Amino acid sequence: MSLFKHINFAEKEVVLKNKFSIGDKVFLIHSKEEATITKLEGSSMLYVQVDGMEIPVFYDDISRDIPLESKDLKVPVQATVKNSDNRVLLNKKNSGVFICFFPLKENIGDLRAFDIYLLNDTEHALSFSYNFFLGGNLHFTLSKIALPNQPVLMHQIEYDLLNDMPFIDLTFRDVMNKFINGVVRQKIKPQNFFNKLNKAPLLEGEMYLYKAAISQIERKKEIIKKEEVEDIFFDPEILKQLMSTSAESKDHEISPAVSEVDLHIEELVHDHALMPNSDKIQVQLRTFEQTLERAIANHANKLYIIHGVGSGKLKNEIHRLLKTYREVKSFNNDYHPKYGYGATEIFLR
Repeated sequence: MSLFKHINFAEKEVVLKNKFSIGDKVFLIHSKEEATITKLEGSSMLYVQVDGMEIPVFYDDISRDIPLESKDLKVPVQATVKNSDNRVLLNKKNSGVFICFFPLKENIGDLRAFDIYLLNDTEHALSFSYNFFLGGNLHFTLSKIALPNQPVLMHQIEYDLLNDMPFIDLTFRDVMNKFINGVVRQKIKPQNFFNKLNKAPLLEGEMYLYKAAISQIERKKEIIKKEEVEDIFFDPEILKQLMSTSAESKDHEISPAVSEVDLHIEELVHDHALMPNSDKIQVQLRTFEQTLERAIANHANKLYIIHGVGSGKLKNEIHRLLKTYREVKSFNNDYHPKYGYGATEIFLR
């Protein structure tokens, strides 16, 4: 028996495909943004592209009517503003960063779905990487900038999907990488989800909240030779993924270190065949960072990262990242009888 109440949507399903086509310009009611339809998915959901990101939305959360002022619309920080679906944006409180499940109800009052927001109630613009897993498989991913004291609508899920063991993986830092970083790594459990109902910052109404653990960044002084800098090519998209922290929540103990980790995607994700390459490398880099941080926290002396040979892109990004860790004494990609040239050996201080 499911621990969450099952809702039957069959009787209320509305087929809207005929109203929309791929390439249509639409208006996202909740985030007040223009978008372009990229894919029609079933009778209740479609995919749109916003700022270069493809996200899923429900048909009833988009409109063909695009306000003339939508391109220039900005929500004043100090104002109380009501958006087009009567969702009120409240004044800032600088209370932190939250993942918010905003309940969407049927006319009869039953829950049908959730809008999932990142609430950035801080004075900093944040670069964040968000991944949402169902049943251990990556379901949705988004990397974006969250403006100070503003909500970011990331995606929606149907109510019944709460039965599929959701897991949230959020990491963020301020865009200057000078002030704060934080993390939310949370399993959504039936026995405590509904205890999370509370009033949220920035948005009016009660919703289910998970607050991020935030840390102050300690600046590290590093000496880099001029010739090393000239040899490094910084890909802005990769840097967005590297601007994350793997600090564990205070509610969890530090996981034990391992001596090696295999980053081949088939070892990390079950249904990897349909994943785009950009998603694959995000998962691989995040796993690498988490493993390295655990090794450092457990005072390990050595670690092997198995990245394979391939095109060398993953190996190169790992080597660039290793140069930013003062805890790394040295590393090499020498031939190894077990791994060949497909692994990097890391020595820690």
